[in-house]
Amino acid sequence: MKTKTILVLMMMLVLTVSANYSQQEFTFTTTAANITASRARIDKIGLANNPNAIIVATPLYDPIKTTQRSLGVWFYNNQWYFFNTDHSLMKEGLSFKMQIFLSPSDNEFLHIISTQNLDGGFSVINHPLTNNNPNAGVKILQNYAPDIRTPYKLNADEAQAIYDAPTGKWYIQNVNGTALSTYTAYNVVVTSSATRINPNTRIENAISKNPNAILPTQTTTNTGNAGGNPVEPLKFNPTLGKKIILYPGQTGDVGFSVRGNLLQIHADNPNADVAIGYEQAGTFNEKFRVKANGAIAVSGDSGQTGQVLTSNGANSPPTWQQPSSTGTVSSAATPKAYIGFLTNQYTTDQYTWASSVGSDQSLLTGPKIPRLSVQIK
Repeated sequence: MKTKTILVLMMMLVLTVSANYSQQEFTFTTTAANITASRARIDKIGLANNPNAIIVATPLYDPIKTTQRSLGVWFYNNQWYFFNTDHSLMKEGLSFKMQIFLSPSDNEFLHIISTQNLDGGFSVINHPLTNNNPNAGVKILQNYAPDIRTPYKLNADEAQAIYDAPTGKWYIQNVNGTALSTYTAYNVVVTSSATRINPNTRIENAISKNPNAILPTQTTTNTGNAGGNPVEPLKFNPTLGKKIILYPGQTGDVGFSVRGNLLQIHADNPNADVAIGYEQAGTFNEKFRVKANGAIAVSGDSGQTGQVLTSNGANSPPTWQQPSSTGTVSSAATPKAYIGFLTNQYTTDQYTWASSVGSDQSLLTGPKIPRLSVQIK
């Protein structure tokens, strides 16, 4: 009996150890010891000589504050490395929550972009857990393994997984909007649902450490990073700077900032416009736009050179119109007429009503000095 019990326990131990090796989750930090140029070695049991491993990583730092956003894993010399896909130098001190699956499965698999799944520069992920499921948890990480998989196209740009409601599918797309290429590969890890943030959780920690987090949309409690008990539905600390980033760009970010006595609404690059309007049935109806060069447009109309924006009252939109008078008069122009009072320069008690018309300036010359006059030009 004791022998059987010992054998059962040993089998359970072996199965537990095997399960732990096949799926590992740990914190990975880039250091001087593991970095070589653009890559950092991942030294974990089961990864060496294993090109089939599926690896994903979640930043444990604010990715907005670093230029290293385009990341992937690289199978090189029979080892796996974490690397910058644009081959810029890897920085020290970056930490990630890394998940390793030593072999693919239904929920952890390699997605290779092909003509069959490429749609308008995006690549569709066709999976039972993701189809028609906007709340699915989808993590991706570029898988670069030219030593064992050719042809291969390295994507130097940052990519993300997005859900498209009209098609009910998840897609991989470049953050900057450029088209993806065939033969680029991504590790994909799918869970049934993304992690939702507790309404009382501080957003600064919950979101920055969990890119799959979803804010509560129907709750009577308040959410924010202004402390443990925010008094509004969404509240931030009373500090200046960027408050909300809607889209991280390459040179700047789309979002909202607060400066000294100034609310800023900003686009992510010097060629972008900012528009105000309303959405109806999925269509944006623009009412006002500030263009990148500073020009303004009302209902899509920027007007013509020389026109002015004219109010048509509270119940009608303004329109561009020609001003009633476009001429200008130089201060040095010759007056066409004078009328007024004149007095002798030697007396102050005699005034004469006088006028001049055209080029006749005789009344304004000699000893008489204008004391009150109106110039008609």
